Amino acid sequence: MKIRILTALIGLPILILIVWLNGWYLFAAVCLLNCLALYEYLQEINKENNVSYIFLLLLSLYIIFLMKFNFYSIPFCLASCVIALFALEIVSIEPSFSRVVYSLFYLLYFPFMFGFIVMFDNAIGGLFSIWIIFLAGFATDTF
Repeated sequence: MKIRILTALIGLPILILIVWLNGWYLFAAVCLLNCLALYEYLQEINKENNVSYIFLLLLSLYIIFLMKFNFYSIPFCLASCVIALFALEIVSIEPSFSRVVYSLFYLLYFPFMFGFIVMFDNAIGGLFSIWIIFLAGFATDTF
């Protein structure tokens, strides 16, 4: 319980500052969170499968970048990511369908979750929408 309170005391001012500054600061923070989420995800997944960190990182940053600057190209982006994942497995020494599934799950979950934060940053009234996202997250985590 003490760690949660300490994390909140340190993290909340940083969150307020980053959201208030928005723009590139928010984009950089979201990309950093994506890198940390990928690292944590692969710590669990790579016990049985050898999923490439760099490849997934590049694809996830590509998705976040498109969600910030060109949201309407997301279907093309997803199709190209699926093709890239299968192509990587085809040329792999030990092909594994489970690596594709784990990688695709990551790409559909984390980059989109973080990508919506940067997408709302571009919207009219986006700062209000970003605060609604964080307040809903805090409310569901607390109560």
